[in-house]
Amino acid sequence: MTISMNCLKELLALDSNKPEFLHQATAILINTASDKAGDSHWDVPKLTALLIKLISVIDQKLSEQMSLILQHPDYQDLEARWSSISNLISVPFNKNRVKVKCLDYDWNVVSADVNLSPGLKYSQLYNKIGNNELNTLGGEPFGLMLVDHQVSAELNDFSEYDDLYTLELLGALGQHCLCPIIMSPEDNFFGESDAKWLSDTHRVNKVINGPDYLSWQKLRRVDSSRFLGLTLPKMKIREPYQNHTCGFVFNEVMPENPDHYGLWGNAHFAFAATSIREFNRISWFGFLKSRWNDRLQGAVVNIPELATPHCWQYPEAKTRFFGHLAQFYAEQGFIPLSHSPLTDKYYFMDNHSVWQGPGSNDDKVLSLIQTTLICCRVAHYLKVQIRELLGSFLSATECEQYLSKWLSKYVSNVSSGNDETLAKYPLRSAKVKVREAKTSPGEYVCEVSLQPQYQFDMFAGQIMLTTDLAESA
Repeated sequence: MTISMNCLKELLALDSNKPEFLHQATAILINTASDKAGDSHWDVPKLTALLIKLISVIDQKLSEQMSLILQHPDYQDLEARWSSISNLISVPFNKNRVKVKCLDYDWNVVSADVNLSPGLKYSQLYNKIGNNELNTLGGEPFGLMLVDHQVSAELNDFSEYDDLYTLELLGALGQHCLCPIIMSPEDNFFGESDAKWLSDTHRVNKVINGPDYLSWQKLRRVDSSRFLGLTLPKMKIREPYQNHTCGFVFNEVMPENPDHYGLWGNAHFAFAATSIREFNRISWFGFLKSRWNDRLQGAVVNIPELATPHCWQYPEAKTRFFGHLAQFYAEQGFIPLSHSPLTDKYYFMDNHSVWQGPGSNDDKVLSLIQTTLICCRVAHYLKVQIRELLGSFLSATECEQYLSKWLSKYVSNVSSGNDETLAKYPLRSAKVKVREAKTSPGEYVCEVSLQPQYQFDMFAGQIMLTTDLAESA
Protein backbone atom coordinates (compact mmCIF):
# COMPACT_ATOMS: atom_id res chain seq x y z
CA MET A 1 0.00 0.00 0.00
CA THR A 2 1.39 3.37 -1.05
CA ILE A 3 0.82 6.15 1.48
CA SER A 4 -0.28 9.45 0.00
CA MET A 5 1.03 12.80 1.16
CA ASN A 6 -2.31 13.60 2.80
CA CYS A 7 -2.20 10.34 4.75
CA LEU A 8 1.39 11.03 5.80
CA LYS A 9 0.48 14.52 7.01
CA GLU A 10 -2.38 13.09 9.07
CA LEU A 11 -0.04 10.51 10.65
CA LEU A 12 2.60 13.12 11.46
CA ALA A 13 -0.02 15.33 13.08
CA LEU A 14 -0.79 12.65 15.69
CA ASP A 15 0.81 12.70 19.16
CA SER A 16 2.67 9.41 19.61
CA ASN A 17 2.78 9.90 23.40
CA LYS A 18 -1.00 9.66 23.75
CA PRO A 19 -2.52 6.24 24.51
CA GLU A 20 -4.98 6.52 21.60
CA PHE A 21 -2.17 7.05 19.08
CA LEU A 22 -2.17 3.46 17.76
CA HIS A 23 -5.94 3.35 17.29
CA GLN A 24 -5.97 6.71 15.48
CA ALA A 25 -3.07 5.76 13.20
CA THR A 26 -4.72 2.42 12.39
CA ALA A 27 -7.96 4.19 11.46
CA ILE A 28 -6.11 6.55 9.09
CA LEU A 29 -4.34 3.64 7.37
CA ILE A 30 -7.60 1.69 7.03
CA ASN A 31 -9.41 4.67 5.53
CA THR A 32 -6.59 5.15 3.02
CA ALA A 33 -6.64 1.46 2.07
CA SER A 34 -10.46 1.44 1.81
CA ASP A 35 -10.46 4.45 -0.50
CA LYS A 36 -7.95 2.80 -2.82
CA ALA A 37 -9.61 -0.65 -2.80
CA GLY A 38 -13.15 0.60 -2.84
CA ASP A 39 -13.86 -1.56 0.22
CA SER A 40 -15.24 0.10 3.33
CA HIS A 41 -15.57 -3.09 5.41
CA TRP A 42 -12.16 -3.23 7.11
CA ASP A 43 -12.01 -4.70 10.64
CA VAL A 44 -10.32 -2.03 12.76
CA PRO A 45 -10.09 -4.09 16.03
CA LYS A 46 -8.52 -7.10 14.28
CA LEU A 47 -5.98 -4.98 12.45
CA THR A 48 -5.16 -3.14 15.67
CA ALA A 49 -4.63 -6.45 17.49
CA LEU A 50 -2.38 -7.69 14.69
CA LEU A 51 -0.26 -4.54 14.82
CA ILE A 52 0.03 -4.79 18.62
CA LYS A 53 1.19 -8.39 18.31
CA LEU A 54 3.79 -7.48 15.69
CA ILE A 55 5.02 -4.59 17.82
CA SER A 56 5.34 -6.87 20.86
CA VAL A 57 7.47 -9.27 18.80
CA ILE A 58 9.70 -6.35 17.82
CA ASP A 59 9.89 -5.28 21.49
CA GLN A 60 10.93 -8.81 22.46
CA LYS A 61 13.68 -8.91 19.82
CA LEU A 62 14.95 -5.49 20.87
CA SER A 63 14.84 -6.57 24.54
CA GLU A 64 16.98 -9.62 23.78
CA GLN A 65 19.55 -7.50 21.95
CA MET A 66 19.57 -4.80 24.63
CA SER A 67 19.93 -7.41 27.39
CA LEU A 68 23.07 -8.79 25.74
CA ILE A 69 24.58 -5.30 25.92
CA LEU A 70 23.48 -4.49 29.48
CA GLN A 71 24.58 -7.88 30.83
CA HIS A 72 28.06 -7.82 29.34
CA PRO A 73 30.59 -7.74 32.23
CA ASP A 74 32.43 -4.69 30.87
CA TYR A 75 29.23 -2.72 30.49
CA GLN A 76 27.99 -3.79 33.93
CA ASP A 77 31.25 -2.60 35.50
CA LEU A 78 30.83 0.78 33.81
CA GLU A 79 27.15 1.11 34.72
CA ALA A 80 27.75 0.03 38.32
CA ARG A 81 30.59 2.53 38.73
CA TRP A 82 28.68 5.52 37.39
CA SER A 83 25.47 4.57 39.20
CA SER A 84 27.40 4.27 42.47
CA ILE A 85 29.01 7.67 41.95
CA SER A 86 25.56 9.11 41.25
CA ASN A 87 24.26 7.56 44.47
CA LEU A 88 27.22 8.93 46.42
CA ILE A 89 26.82 12.53 45.32
CA SER A 90 23.05 12.38 45.89
CA VAL A 91 23.66 11.99 49.64
CA PRO A 92 22.83 15.38 51.22
CA PHE A 93 25.97 17.15 52.42
CA ASN A 94 27.45 20.63 52.43
CA LYS A 95 29.18 20.95 49.07
CA ASN A 96 31.49 23.64 50.50
CA ARG A 97 32.83 21.27 53.17
CA VAL A 98 32.92 17.99 51.26
CA LYS A 99 34.13 17.56 47.69
CA VAL A 100 33.98 14.41 45.57
CA LYS A 101 36.62 14.15 42.86
CA CYS A 102 37.00 11.43 40.23
CA LEU A 103 40.30 10.22 38.81
CA ASP A 104 39.93 8.17 35.62
CA TYR A 105 42.69 5.58 36.08
CA ASP A 106 42.49 1.98 34.93
CA TRP A 107 43.56 -0.61 37.54
CA ASN A 108 46.41 -1.76 35.31
CA VAL A 109 47.66 1.83 35.14
CA VAL A 110 47.48 2.17 38.93
CA SER A 111 49.27 -1.15 39.42
CA ALA A 112 52.03 -0.27 36.96
CA ASP A 113 52.43 3.18 38.51
CA VAL A 114 53.08 1.98 42.08
CA ASN A 115 54.92 -1.22 41.08
CA LEU A 116 57.34 0.32 38.58
CA SER A 117 58.10 3.63 40.29
CA PRO A 118 61.57 3.72 41.93
CA GLY A 119 59.77 4.86 45.07
CA LEU A 120 56.17 5.64 45.99
CA LYS A 121 56.97 9.34 46.23
CA TYR A 122 57.94 9.25 42.54
CA SER A 123 54.62 7.76 41.43
CA GLN A 124 51.92 9.68 39.59
CA LEU A 125 49.40 8.87 42.30
CA TYR A 126 51.59 10.37 45.01
CA ASN A 127 52.15 13.43 42.87
CA LYS A 128 48.39 13.95 42.46
CA ILE A 129 47.31 13.09 46.02
CA GLY A 130 50.37 14.02 48.05
CA ASN A 131 52.36 16.73 46.29
CA ASN A 132 49.51 18.56 44.55
CA GLU A 133 47.19 18.63 47.57
CA LEU A 134 48.68 17.61 50.92
CA ASN A 135 52.11 19.21 50.51
CA THR A 136 51.15 22.30 48.52
CA LEU A 137 50.10 25.67 49.90
CA GLY A 138 46.41 26.08 49.07
CA GLY A 139 45.97 22.38 48.41
CA GLU A 140 42.98 20.42 49.69
CA PRO A 141 44.14 17.14 51.31
CA PHE A 142 42.12 14.05 50.45
CA GLY A 143 40.36 12.49 53.43
CA LEU A 144 39.31 9.19 51.85
CA MET A 145 40.05 7.48 48.55
CA LEU A 146 37.96 4.79 46.85
CA VAL A 147 39.55 2.46 44.33
CA ASP A 148 36.77 0.74 42.42
CA HIS A 149 38.55 -2.53 41.82
CA GLN A 150 37.78 -6.00 43.15
CA VAL A 151 40.90 -7.36 44.79
CA SER A 152 41.95 -10.86 43.78
CA ALA A 153 43.77 -13.23 46.13
CA GLU A 154 45.71 -14.80 43.27
CA LEU A 155 47.29 -13.84 39.97
CA ASN A 156 44.90 -13.67 37.03
CA ASP A 157 45.04 -13.11 33.29
CA PHE A 158 43.63 -9.59 33.50
CA SER A 159 46.33 -8.02 35.67
CA GLU A 160 50.08 -7.87 35.14
CA TYR A 161 50.80 -7.48 38.85
CA ASP A 162 49.87 -9.26 42.05
CA ASP A 163 46.82 -7.53 43.54
CA LEU A 164 47.82 -8.17 47.16
CA TYR A 165 51.30 -6.74 46.69
CA THR A 166 49.81 -3.76 44.88
CA LEU A 167 47.46 -3.39 47.84
CA GLU A 168 50.47 -3.31 50.16
CA LEU A 169 51.98 -0.50 48.08
CA LEU A 170 48.69 1.41 48.10
CA GLY A 171 48.58 1.11 51.90
CA ALA A 172 52.04 2.68 52.09
CA LEU A 173 50.87 5.37 49.67
CA GLY A 174 47.87 6.08 51.89
CA GLN A 175 50.19 6.39 54.87
CA HIS A 176 52.43 8.89 53.03
CA CYS A 177 49.41 10.90 51.84
CA LEU A 178 47.48 10.60 55.14
CA CYS A 179 44.51 9.18 53.25
CA PRO A 180 42.84 5.78 53.90
CA ILE A 181 42.02 3.73 50.79
CA ILE A 182 38.83 1.66 50.57
CA MET A 183 38.24 -1.18 48.09
CA SER A 184 36.34 -4.47 47.85
CA PRO A 185 37.42 -8.11 47.36
CA GLU A 186 36.27 -10.07 44.34
CA ASP A 187 33.38 -12.52 44.71
CA ASN A 188 35.52 -15.64 44.91
CA PHE A 189 38.20 -14.13 47.15
CA PHE A 190 37.52 -16.86 49.73
CA GLY A 191 37.46 -19.69 47.19
CA GLU A 192 33.73 -19.70 46.42
CA SER A 193 31.11 -16.96 46.41
CA ASP A 194 27.83 -18.65 47.36
CA ALA A 195 26.17 -17.99 50.72
CA LYS A 196 26.57 -21.60 51.89
CA TRP A 197 30.34 -21.42 51.48
CA LEU A 198 30.67 -17.98 53.09
CA SER A 199 28.52 -19.08 56.04
CA ASP A 200 30.95 -21.89 56.89
CA THR A 201 33.28 -19.74 58.98
CA HIS A 202 35.40 -22.72 60.08
CA ARG A 203 36.23 -23.60 56.48
CA VAL A 204 36.77 -19.98 55.40
CA ASN A 205 39.07 -19.46 58.40
CA LYS A 206 41.18 -22.45 57.35
CA VAL A 207 41.34 -21.17 53.77
CA ILE A 208 42.48 -17.59 54.42
CA ASN A 209 44.89 -18.62 57.17
CA GLY A 210 46.28 -21.53 55.15
CA PRO A 211 49.41 -21.84 52.99
CA ASP A 212 47.66 -20.57 49.84
CA TYR A 213 47.03 -17.17 51.43
CA LEU A 214 50.51 -16.32 52.71
CA SER A 215 50.48 -13.02 50.76
CA TRP A 216 47.23 -12.04 52.48
CA GLN A 217 48.62 -12.95 55.90
CA LYS A 218 51.79 -10.94 55.20
CA LEU A 219 49.71 -7.94 54.12
CA ARG A 220 47.76 -8.02 57.39
CA ARG A 221 50.98 -7.77 59.41
CA VAL A 222 52.22 -4.64 57.62
CA ASP A 223 51.63 -1.51 59.73
CA SER A 224 50.59 0.62 56.75
CA SER A 225 47.67 -1.75 56.06
CA ARG A 226 45.81 0.29 58.70
CA PHE A 227 45.19 2.63 55.77
CA LEU A 228 43.40 -0.12 53.81
CA GLY A 229 39.75 -1.14 54.11
CA LEU A 230 37.92 -3.89 52.19
CA THR A 231 34.11 -3.82 52.18
CA LEU A 232 31.83 -6.73 51.35
CA PRO A 233 29.52 -8.10 49.97
CA LYS A 234 28.17 -6.59 46.76
CA MET A 235 25.00 -4.51 46.89
CA LYS A 236 22.19 -4.46 44.34
CA ILE A 237 22.13 -1.14 42.51
CA ARG A 238 19.06 -1.70 40.38
CA GLU A 239 16.48 -4.39 39.70
CA PRO A 240 16.13 -5.92 36.22
CA TYR A 241 14.25 -3.70 33.79
CA GLN A 242 10.60 -4.72 33.47
CA ASN A 243 8.04 -2.89 31.29
CA HIS A 244 10.51 -0.06 30.93
CA THR A 245 9.57 2.44 28.22
CA CYS A 246 12.52 3.71 26.20
CA GLY A 247 11.11 4.06 22.69
CA PHE A 248 9.92 0.47 23.04
CA VAL A 249 8.79 -1.71 25.95
CA PHE A 250 11.98 -3.19 27.41
CA ASN A 251 11.89 -6.36 29.52
CA GLU A 252 15.33 -7.55 30.56
CA VAL A 253 15.89 -11.20 29.63
CA MET A 254 17.13 -13.64 32.29
CA PRO A 255 20.75 -14.58 31.43
CA GLU A 256 22.41 -17.94 31.98
CA ASN A 257 24.33 -16.46 34.92
CA PRO A 258 21.78 -15.11 37.46
CA ASP A 259 24.47 -12.79 38.89
CA HIS A 260 24.15 -10.69 35.73
CA TYR A 261 20.39 -10.23 36.18
CA GLY A 262 19.94 -6.72 37.46
CA LEU A 263 23.00 -4.75 38.54
CA TRP A 264 25.34 -5.29 41.50
CA GLY A 265 28.01 -2.90 42.74
CA ASN A 266 30.73 -2.67 45.34
CA ALA A 267 29.86 -1.71 48.91
CA HIS A 268 32.72 0.75 49.39
CA PHE A 269 30.63 3.54 47.87
CA ALA A 270 28.02 3.04 50.60
CA PHE A 271 30.79 3.08 53.23
CA ALA A 272 32.06 6.37 51.81
CA ALA A 273 28.51 7.73 52.08
CA THR A 274 28.38 6.95 55.82
CA SER A 275 31.76 8.68 56.29
CA ILE A 276 30.58 11.77 54.42
CA ARG A 277 27.32 11.91 56.39
CA GLU A 278 29.14 11.68 59.73
CA PHE A 279 31.63 14.37 58.81
CA ASN A 280 28.82 16.57 57.54
CA ARG A 281 26.88 15.96 60.77
CA ILE A 282 29.54 16.65 63.43
CA SER A 283 32.85 17.17 61.56
CA TRP A 284 34.36 14.07 63.16
CA PHE A 285 34.64 10.31 62.72
CA GLY A 286 34.56 9.07 66.30
CA PHE A 287 31.01 7.75 65.93
CA LEU A 288 31.37 6.19 62.49
CA LYS A 289 30.69 2.67 63.72
CA SER A 290 27.82 3.63 66.05
CA ARG A 291 24.30 2.30 65.56
CA TRP A 292 21.28 3.08 67.70
CA ASN A 293 17.75 1.73 67.66
CA ASP A 294 16.29 5.25 67.67
CA ARG A 295 18.85 7.05 65.48
CA LEU A 296 19.69 6.90 61.80
CA GLN A 297 23.35 7.85 61.79
CA GLY A 298 26.82 6.41 62.15
CA ALA A 299 27.27 3.07 60.41
CA VAL A 300 23.65 2.81 59.20
CA VAL A 301 23.26 2.74 55.41
CA ASN A 302 19.49 2.77 54.78
CA ILE A 303 18.58 6.23 56.00
CA PRO A 304 15.24 7.40 54.56
CA GLU A 305 16.01 11.13 54.65
CA LEU A 306 18.06 11.03 51.47
CA ALA A 307 17.76 13.73 48.85
CA THR A 308 16.64 11.28 46.17
CA PRO A 309 15.43 7.70 46.57
CA HIS A 310 17.88 5.06 45.42
CA CYS A 311 19.13 1.57 46.19
CA TRP A 312 20.67 2.50 49.56
CA GLN A 313 17.27 3.26 51.08
CA TYR A 314 16.15 -0.32 50.43
CA PRO A 315 19.46 -2.18 50.19
CA GLU A 316 19.86 -5.76 49.10
CA ALA A 317 23.14 -7.56 49.73
CA LYS A 318 24.39 -10.48 47.66
CA THR A 319 25.06 -12.36 50.89
CA ARG A 320 23.29 -11.43 54.11
CA PHE A 321 25.72 -11.07 57.02
CA PHE A 322 24.46 -10.71 60.57
CA GLY A 323 25.51 -11.51 64.14
CA HIS A 324 28.50 -13.80 64.59
CA LEU A 325 28.93 -14.19 60.82
CA ALA A 326 29.50 -10.45 60.33
CA GLN A 327 31.75 -10.36 63.39
CA PHE A 328 33.88 -13.17 61.96
CA TYR A 329 34.59 -11.30 58.72
CA ALA A 330 35.25 -8.08 60.64
CA GLU A 331 37.91 -9.89 62.68
CA GLN A 332 39.46 -11.22 59.46
CA GLY A 333 40.20 -7.69 58.23
CA PHE A 334 37.04 -6.82 56.29
CA ILE A 335 34.19 -4.32 56.66
CA PRO A 336 31.02 -6.41 56.24
CA LEU A 337 27.65 -4.86 55.47
CA SER A 338 25.49 -6.38 58.19
CA HIS A 339 21.72 -6.65 58.57
CA SER A 340 19.69 -6.37 61.76
CA PRO A 341 16.48 -8.45 61.40
CA LEU A 342 14.89 -6.69 64.40
CA THR A 343 15.28 -3.11 63.13
CA ASP A 344 15.73 -3.90 59.39
CA LYS A 345 18.78 -1.65 59.39
CA TYR A 346 21.79 -2.27 57.20
CA TYR A 347 25.04 -1.11 58.75
CA PHE A 348 28.77 -1.70 58.51
CA MET A 349 29.92 -3.99 61.31
CA ASP A 350 32.74 -1.97 62.93
CA ASN A 351 35.13 -0.65 60.30
CA HIS A 352 38.22 -2.78 60.73
CA SER A 353 41.13 -2.15 58.43
CA VAL A 354 43.13 -4.96 56.87
CA TRP A 355 45.77 -4.62 59.62
CA GLN A 356 45.97 -7.36 62.24
CA GLY A 357 47.56 -6.10 65.46
CA PRO A 358 49.09 -8.18 68.25
CA GLY A 359 45.64 -8.66 69.74
CA SER A 360 45.17 -6.24 72.64
CA ASN A 361 42.03 -4.13 73.00
CA ASP A 362 44.02 -1.02 72.14
CA ASP A 363 45.26 -2.68 68.95
CA LYS A 364 41.67 -3.40 67.94
CA VAL A 365 40.87 0.30 68.24
CA LEU A 366 44.01 1.23 66.33
CA SER A 367 42.95 -1.10 63.50
CA LEU A 368 39.69 0.80 62.90
CA ILE A 369 39.41 2.92 59.77
CA GLN A 370 37.70 5.62 61.85
CA THR A 371 40.82 5.86 64.06
CA THR A 372 42.95 6.36 60.96
CA LEU A 373 40.50 8.97 59.66
CA ILE A 374 40.75 10.82 62.98
CA CYS A 375 44.56 10.86 62.93
CA CYS A 376 44.71 11.93 59.30
CA ARG A 377 42.27 14.75 59.91
CA VAL A 378 44.39 16.12 62.77
CA ALA A 379 47.53 15.83 60.63
CA HIS A 380 45.83 17.69 57.77
CA TYR A 381 45.02 20.58 60.10
CA LEU A 382 48.56 20.63 61.50
CA LYS A 383 49.98 21.00 58.01
CA VAL A 384 47.46 23.72 57.15
CA GLN A 385 48.36 25.63 60.33
CA ILE A 386 52.05 25.53 59.42
CA ARG A 387 51.42 26.60 55.82
CA GLU A 388 49.76 29.80 56.97
CA LEU A 389 52.78 30.64 59.15
CA LEU A 390 55.49 29.46 56.79
CA GLY A 391 58.81 31.16 57.62
CA SER A 392 57.56 32.87 60.79
CA PHE A 393 59.05 30.42 63.34
CA LEU A 394 62.56 31.03 64.65
CA SER A 395 63.02 27.51 66.00
CA ALA A 396 61.46 24.06 66.27
CA THR A 397 60.58 24.80 69.90
CA GLU A 398 58.54 27.85 68.91
CA CYS A 399 56.69 25.81 66.29
CA GLU A 400 56.04 23.06 68.86
CA GLN A 401 54.59 25.55 71.36
CA TYR A 402 52.27 27.00 68.75
CA LEU A 403 50.92 23.61 67.68
CA SER A 404 50.53 22.43 71.29
CA LYS A 405 48.48 25.51 72.11
CA TRP A 406 46.30 24.97 69.06
CA LEU A 407 45.68 21.28 69.83
CA SER A 408 44.85 22.00 73.49
CA LYS A 409 41.59 23.66 72.36
CA TYR A 410 40.28 20.22 71.36
CA VAL A 411 41.34 18.32 74.49
CA SER A 412 39.03 17.48 77.41
CA ASN A 413 38.78 14.75 80.04
CA VAL A 414 35.04 14.43 79.38
CA SER A 415 34.39 10.75 78.72
CA SER A 416 30.60 10.38 78.72
CA GLY A 417 29.32 13.40 76.81
CA ASN A 418 26.89 13.43 73.90
CA ASP A 419 27.95 13.45 70.27
CA GLU A 420 28.14 17.23 70.03
CA THR A 421 30.28 17.58 73.17
CA LEU A 422 32.70 14.82 72.20
CA ALA A 423 32.95 16.22 68.67
CA LYS A 424 33.80 19.64 70.10
CA TYR A 425 36.47 18.10 72.34
CA PRO A 426 37.45 14.98 70.35
CA LEU A 427 40.76 14.35 72.12
CA ARG A 428 41.35 13.05 75.63
CA SER A 429 45.02 14.00 75.43
CA ALA A 430 47.45 15.31 72.82
CA LYS A 431 51.18 15.93 72.75
CA VAL A 432 53.25 17.51 70.00
CA LYS A 433 56.98 17.26 69.43
CA VAL A 434 58.67 19.19 66.62
CA ARG A 435 62.28 18.69 65.60
CA GLU A 436 64.40 19.88 62.73
CA ALA A 437 64.87 17.38 59.92
CA LYS A 438 68.41 16.00 59.93
CA THR A 439 68.63 15.67 56.17
CA SER A 440 66.94 18.98 55.30
CA PRO A 441 67.98 21.97 57.45
CA GLY A 442 65.17 24.47 57.89
CA GLU A 443 62.46 21.83 57.57
CA TYR A 444 60.61 20.37 60.56
CA VAL A 445 59.31 16.92 61.41
CA CYS A 446 56.25 16.77 63.65
CA GLU A 447 55.45 13.85 65.97
CA VAL A 448 51.95 13.84 67.45
CA SER A 449 50.66 11.58 70.23
CA LEU A 450 46.85 11.44 70.37
CA GLN A 451 44.27 9.75 72.56
CA PRO A 452 40.84 10.16 70.91
CA GLN A 453 37.51 10.18 72.72
CA TYR A 454 35.48 7.02 72.14
CA GLN A 455 31.92 6.28 73.17
CA PHE A 456 32.11 2.49 73.00
CA ASP A 457 35.76 1.40 73.12
CA MET A 458 37.77 1.64 76.33
CA PHE A 459 40.93 2.95 74.67
CA ALA A 460 43.80 3.60 77.05
CA GLY A 461 46.63 3.73 74.53
CA GLN A 462 47.93 6.54 72.39
CA ILE A 463 48.28 6.98 68.64
CA MET A 464 51.66 8.07 67.35
CA LEU A 465 51.68 10.05 64.11
CA THR A 466 54.72 11.44 62.31
CA THR A 467 54.58 13.86 59.40
CA ASP A 468 56.95 16.34 57.82
CA LEU A 469 56.07 20.01 57.79
CA ALA A 470 57.92 20.77 54.57
CA GLU A 471 56.18 22.75 51.85
CA SER A 472 56.34 22.40 48.11
CA ALA A 473 57.53 25.41 46.18
